[in-house]
Amino acid sequence: MSETKMEPIVGEGPLKGGRQFKSQAFWGLLVISAVICLAWMIQEEETSSSSSSTSTTTSKAEAKNITVEETFAIPDLSRFENCTISFPQHPIVVNTSARPLFFPSGNNGFNDKTVISLLTGGLPSRNWHNQKKGLRRCIVSASPGSTAACTNGHPSVPISPERHTRQFDVRVLLGIRNLISSLPAFDNEKANKYRGIKGQVPENSWRSIRDKYFDSSVKGWIRTIQTWKNMSYFTIGTYVPYEHWLNPDLGPALIQQIANNLQEAGFAVAPPEDMACIWYKSAKDKYLKEKEFFKYVPGFTEQQRDHALVELQKFIGEISGTDDPALLSILRDYYAKIRDNTRIDIPMIVNMNTTQG
Repeated sequence: MSETKMEPIVGEGPLKGGRQFKSQAFWGLLVISAVICLAWMIQEEETSSSSSSTSTTTSKAEAKNITVEETFAIPDLSRFENCTISFPQHPIVVNTSARPLFFPSGNNGFNDKTVISLLTGGLPSRNWHNQKKGLRRCIVSASPGSTAACTNGHPSVPISPERHTRQFDVRVLLGIRNLISSLPAFDNEKANKYRGIKGQVPENSWRSIRDKYFDSSVKGWIRTIQTWKNMSYFTIGTYVPYEHWLNPDLGPALIQQIANNLQEAGFAVAPPEDMACIWYKSAKDKYLKEKEFFKYVPGFTEQQRDHALVELQKFIGEISGTDDPALLSILRDYYAKIRDNTRIDIPMIVNMNTTQG
């Protein structure tokens, strides 16, 4: 029987001449090709990841780079500087049976005292909770018509307005402010009044308050509007958006709307030609104060922003089925501002862990 010659297995025995060179060259090329292929795949993955990361980072950076200068920019008010008010500035009560309007403002920030006083020639806007001899629940016993507006925080601080229909006009001036600015404004106000803090609260303090009360503040914000809107006796005379007041193009018209409601309630008010100057005198100092006051733009987490958008969208859906185009327009504007202009921030717990680490 003839023997069968076995070819040596690569690596177990020598190959002679060209066969050995060809085999080594083949395996060398195979290894090189594999390395090149692997390197290309890694580079593609890193490029894709880098692109995605850059996109995300850019999106967040744009939100984080919302500056105080941009948020609280002072508009050109030069055209109002030399204005004068023709309406006499001393208390005039032409109708002693005129009843004050409820002005629930909560944490709106609107300068109600200056506006109401200038519009009515000196009649005040009083707060429900400020009481002294002869003054109770905004009403002066000796002169019921001497109060033009009554500010309050109902329903957050209940006052049962429908138990007092005989003392107040049917029209309501409802102060309103965007969610992303109302909560930090409220926190700052309380910190300045009751916690001895001067200026804007430290950012970590804001984060703590925000994360603790954000959900409830969203519910409370919506509930305030719903409560006043759905009352059986009172009706919304006009909405008073904080953002419209601080807008030179919208502010004078807003002041005119307030004047119309006061006049319909029986109060003598300034003529239309005074509205722009009354607006200017009530708002001019607010711009500078806000720019000096805020050292950072209060931020919210992505989850908080998205939660606010969901709840606001639901509320817009409810309002869409009612005859209230003014409120619908305000809410839609707030929705767009929250969606596009919220400064994205980190949760307080993450910030603390980062700081400690």
